Amino acid sequence: IESYNFGVYEPTEHDISEAVRTYPLFRKLDKSLRQSLLVPLQRLNAAARRHSDVDRAIDLGIALEALLLSDREAKDSLALPFRLRGAYLLGGNDVNRRIEIERLFNCIYDLRSKAVHTGSISQFSKLAGEQRPTSDILNDGLRMCSSIIFEILELGRRPNWSRLILGGGA
Repeated sequence: IESYNFGVYEPTEHDISEAVRTYPLFRKLDKSLRQSLLVPLQRLNAAARRHSDVDRAIDLGIALEALLLSDREAKDSLALPFRLRGAYLLGGNDVNRRIEIERLFNCIYDLRSKAVHTGSISQFSKLAGEQRPTSDILNDGLRMCSSIIFEILELGRRPNWSRLILGGGA
């Protein structure tokens, strides 16, 4: 059975300054948005502490879906908006960066699906034509998930996905 006990984490000065900067942003959000961020925050935290890549992929996938797809109906196709929303939100105007992020999110979506449907994933995964350790890909996904949360905090709301993807900004 997997344990979450990793010992005591000593926050760095950077960690403390980020907490001091972001907590007031979180408190300023309206109550319903704060409530809707609890699942992604809890799942991101769980994913970061998991030993098993299968469990990390599932928790990370849930966190990202809760951030990127909260307005989608269950019957809608999810994979394309999952990738595009993440890429446009985090990639800015840099097309190459958006392509890189879109590929990462595609890989994470596939890993989450395999983990949920088969209970296993490979130690190595193909990303942009290159075999990489799956754990490294998941770590990149954890950083992206954190970045999305910070974007929402700084915006003070969820992005307007249509405006963002059509070039009007978040």
